[in-house]
Order: sequence, then C-alpha cells, then structure tokens
Amino acid sequence: MASSLHALVFSSSNTNSPPQPRTFIELHENISLKKVRADLYEVDLSSVPLTTTDGISFLQALLDKAKKFKITLRLNNNQLSSISPEIGNLNHITFLDLSCNNLLELPSEIGQLSTLQILSCFDNSLADIPATCSNLTNLTSLNNQK
Repeated sequence: MASSLHALVFSSSNTNSPPQPRTFIELHENISLKKVRADLYEVDLSSVPLTTTDGISFLQALLDKAKKFKITLRLNNNQLSSISPEIGNLNHITFLDLSCNNLLELPSEIGQLSTLQILSCFDNSLADIPATCSNLTNLTSLNNQK
C-alpha cells in the first residue's frame, strides 16, 4: 500500500503575507490550500505517494516554495515501515510527526533537519533514535514512547 501525506501545515507570524494558493497549485493539480485561521494554512497532500522518489522530490519542491513558513509535517497513522533518507533534505520542517506507524528505525538523515523543534515518533517499534539527532540544536521536544 502506498502511503501518503495527509496534511502539511504552514504558519506564519506575518498574517499580511499568507501563502499564495497559485504557487502551491501550480506544482500539482490535486493540491488544495485551506485557511485554518489567520496565521495557519493546511495543504492536503493525500494524493502524493511518499514511497516514491517523485513523491519525495515533489514534497521537497513544495517545501522550498514555503521557506518563510513554519512547517508541520504529519506522517502519523500511515502504516509506514520506513522513512526515505531524502527526508534529510526537507530542512524547513519545525514539527515532524511520525507517530503510530510501523517504523523499526529512523534514517540518520533526520539529524540534518536543522530547524526541527518537535519530533514525535511514539507508538512505533524503534529500538533507538539515530545518534545524528544530537545535531538537532533547535529540538525542544522528543516523544519516543512505545
């Protein structure tokens, strides 16, 4: 089963400068931008398969267009058994939710997410967190309960 991203959330302290729907929609025809509140936008990416190189490349291109926003990447409850090492290229993520999947390990490239503040990976079968997570100097919360 190909897993997909359910939501990508953008927030900005500058409410005068919301993301422009056109910049997101032109990347992929099945993407919609929903305003949640004045400073919060959600992009539904459920049609983007994250188990393919094209899916990860698409996600990276989308995140590159959204550099000025705080980005929450929710991959929870997707029955994922692995995370692509390319996740290390998604360096604008501030919150990464990998909880409630079937993960046995996280790629060491997680340690390249320099803006990551919150990593949630509970309810998986993780034996360890990669040593590279010590590079996450902005990390304020790690939830790794089984």
